Amino acid sequence: MNFLRLPALGLLLTLAACSSDKKDDPAPATPATPAAGLRWTEGGTTYTATQPLFYVVATTNMVSISGSHTASGVTRSIGINVPQAVGTYSLNAPASGTAINMGMYTVVGNGTTGIYAASGPSQGSGTVTITSISPTSVVGTFSLRADDRGTPVTSKTISEGQFNLTK
Repeated sequence: MNFLRLPALGLLLTLAACSSDKKDDPAPATPATPAAGLRWTEGGTTYTATQPLFYVVATTNMVSISGSHTASGVTRSIGINVPQAVGTYSLNAPASGTAINMGMYTVVGNGTTGIYAASGPSQGSGTVTITSISPTSVVGTFSLRADDRGTPVTSKTISEGQFNLTK
């Protein structure tokens, strides 16, 4: 029976050499739900809106998200208008019919007034992602480069935008 030990040992070594310690790749992580409220970063500073809100424009099936932050006499306001559905939307493309995907950003105070828009192929750009929406809540993220209408054009870059709003 010793003659069977050698082939059995060879088989075990072959199987051991073929085994793998590689683990199955884990499922991709689900993005974290943003904290309640509306916040964004501009110029390296993060702003949190006081009394943010959203509403649905029934005639166009669009959702509007807005809020403002005031500090040191300067008010920064943001407004976003995109379709009322889960998805990712470009701010430089028409939505449907007469509705327009757009983002607006204003900075007012201390002798400064700036109105910036991301609303078309020749003015600004950006994206808004709605990850969840219901009649009473909307959750998602956004980023945009909003331009004024001056000569030369001045832009504001808004990054790390997120919203988690309820009525």
